[in-house]
Amino acid sequence: MASIIAVNELQHTNGTTAATIASDGKVTLPQHLLLTQYPHFEANLSSDMTGFNSDGAHGAGVAFNNTLYNIGNHFKTSGTDIGLFVVPFDGIYYLDAATITPNTMAQSWFTLNNARMPRSDFVMGTSVNRVSNKMIKQFSAGDKIGFHPYRSGATNLTISSNTNHTWFRGGLLQAL
Repeated sequence: MASIIAVNELQHTNGTTAATIASDGKVTLPQHLLLTQYPHFEANLSSDMTGFNSDGAHGAGVAFNNTLYNIGNHFKTSGTDIGLFVVPFDGIYYLDAATITPNTMAQSWFTLNNARMPRSDFVMGTSVNRVSNKMIKQFSAGDKIGFHPYRSGATNLTISSNTNHTWFRGGLLQAL
């Protein structure tokens, strides 16, 4: 049987408010929120990824399938969300990604909910075999973030599994 505690505010015995619960169920936390485990991840490829379609402006990014660490288990290494960081709650997040390929690339961007993320492009001056990208951005709980290297017309590329040049990592900087 479930227990129900009917309160609209949680307080410490000294009167400091820890959380406020609105009538619609939303919980407001104070600015000095202290999380015991900020969600962070670092992912890579366990082997080369072949058949990558870098041409499309939308759709899947690199299917990173291995994590070195995955605090909170919000980075997905299998299933329909493979290669995506699923944002656990509203906040400001840091992202950093890179890939290397035997082919050349012209730019990269992050994906947001299976579409090209606005204002996330990083364009190379010339075509190179390694692209990278970094950003700090506000996301909402449930957003799905990926990384997409790009070259026009390239629909069957190999993304190399390389411990020094292929990764996707990030984490929460500030909960909101």
